[in-house]
Amino acid sequence: MVETHRRASHGTNKQKTHGGASLRFYHLMDNFDIKVIAIFISSIAMCISILSFCYTRKHWLSTYRPIITAEIKIFNNSVGAAKFNLVIYNSGNRPAINISLKVEKEDLKKILSKNVSAEHEKELFDIFSPSNTISLIVNDKTATTAFFSFSDHQKNIDILKYHAKLPICIEYEDISQRKYKQKIELYIRDSEGFGGSIWKKS
Repeated sequence: MVETHRRASHGTNKQKTHGGASLRFYHLMDNFDIKVIAIFISSIAMCISILSFCYTRKHWLSTYRPIITAEIKIFNNSVGAAKFNLVIYNSGNRPAINISLKVEKEDLKKILSKNVSAEHEKELFDIFSPSNTISLIVNDKTATTAFFSFSDHQKNIDILKYHAKLPICIEYEDISQRKYKQKIELYIRDSEGFGGSIWKKS
């Protein structure tokens, strides 16, 4: 009888031990699941933060930057003749440095009048040479240089073809030395009255 009671008691202890081990295992698994979920949520939050930072930085860089453009403007004109300036604008909200204008030689030759002299041709090419890099244009400011002339009756000032187009590339940097490049076309004509005429006050 005593031996039977001991065996029964031993069996009960085994069941208790097995049951306790199962509870500890499930408890550990629950803790493990909670930790995995917490790590997963933290990882997602970190990824969102990194993406948000990258987007904000990209947006800031695209918004707060120099924007360099160029335009041919009439300096003065008369019947059948015009003198031009080349105006470089910084319409961005940051200063631009090391601004250089680049042009293909063949494109530049296409805008030259048949009456142009070798001296004037060289001077025109010099505008686009690396030696004429503009060191600085602060935001909302311009840089200007003479860009020769057109005439249908005076050969000595007939240098450019009126209504010609000149594709150029503008390369520049901001003050943090980030580099930019823009391609535009210059029109050899009066930018005012682009449709052919303009009203003037009498």
